[in-house]
Amino acid sequence: MTSVTQQTAKTEFVTGADDVRYAYRRFGATHSSNRPLLMLPHFRATMDTWDPIIVNTLALDRPIILFDFPGVGHSTGRVASSFAKMADQVINFLSLIKVTQI
Repeated sequence: MTSVTQQTAKTEFVTGADDVRYAYRRFGATHSSNRPLLMLPHFRATMDTWDPIIVNTLALDRPIILFDFPGVGHSTGRVASSFAKMADQVINFLSLIKVTQI
């Protein structure tokens, strides 16, 4: 089992040009050639809402990225007004942490 879990992974932050401070946690199997699994919470949920049994089990075989949408949880900014804008936020976040495939 990986030594870092959902409960022990450090919350990291990255700030975009729009001054949104995105909160995320990255952990899981680093030896894997699998693409990271980006876990997006449902509307108004946070990365802390995920069930640790599910997340930690997935992390045994692949890298995991947990994410808080802007305006929710540990992230700053405004909540998106549409799914298209939420997708734009995710794309912006991934570019900031230099992840090109998920």
